[in-house]
Amino acid sequence: MAGSQQYEASGFPFGLGTGPGEQGRWSGPDDGGPSFSTLFAPVYPWNRWSYLSPLVSVAGAATIFVMSGVAVASLLVMSFALLVVVFLLVEVFGFEIDLPPMPFAPR
Repeated sequence: MAGSQQYEASGFPFGLGTGPGEQGRWSGPDDGGPSFSTLFAPVYPWNRWSYLSPLVSVAGAATIFVMSGVAVASLLVMSFALLVVVFLLVEVFGFEIDLPPMPFAPR
């Protein structure tokens, strides 16, 4: 508890404070407290083996990138489907889609 009070004194979590004497740095390895790198460290069941921790971290980052790619791909597919619907309405069924003029046209 005393260690957590030391880092809460600056008002920032993980010792990220910029109080007097800290000169705006992240908490360093010399103070023994939690640092910015602890945000990216694996938690209990996955941090037991030191050689697996980097693999778990890399697998987590790769999963985030893959899920971001899936989200972007689904957005592209949805946009393409909307374009197909507009094409069908205008070219096949003969609807006319008019957009109102902009109230403030750029000069």
